[in-house]
Amino acid sequence: VLALMLMISGCVSIPIKTNAPDSFAEYRDTQDFRAISPDGVVYQIRELENKPSADLKFWKKALKKHMIDSGYHFVFEADLKGKARLGYLIELAAPVQNEDYTYLIALYVEKKRLIVVESAGEVPKIKQHREAIITAMQNISF
Repeated sequence: VLALMLMISGCVSIPIKTNAPDSFAEYRDTQDFRAISPDGVVYQIRELENKPSADLKFWKKALKKHMIDSGYHFVFEADLKGKARLGYLIELAAPVQNEDYTYLIALYVEKKRLIVVESAGEVPKIKQHREAIITAMQNISF
């Protein structure tokens, strides 16, 4: 629905242990982890190269700046406490045709890779699933 456009490229394939948010169905036979709710909220996890090699502090600033410069509206940000590591959560908004969409992005830095967890959907639908989405974002192990 909404595409994350980071200033990085190259996918990395490292195992991630995760579950879809409550009430979401997992897609099978996809390279990245993907799931969808019955009402159309999407959730996915991607791994990208940490290129240029940088820490979470750098990527927090870079992600926020890039998304705002791309036309997304900033809503909220917070540190995200994942399993044994600190991450970053940003919430953005954007109009898509006649609807307003929410875009949640969690970011973890793990040495040579970035773990990017994204969820997007219409504002009222994301609100219904927000807690389950953030819980799933926090419960990723890699």
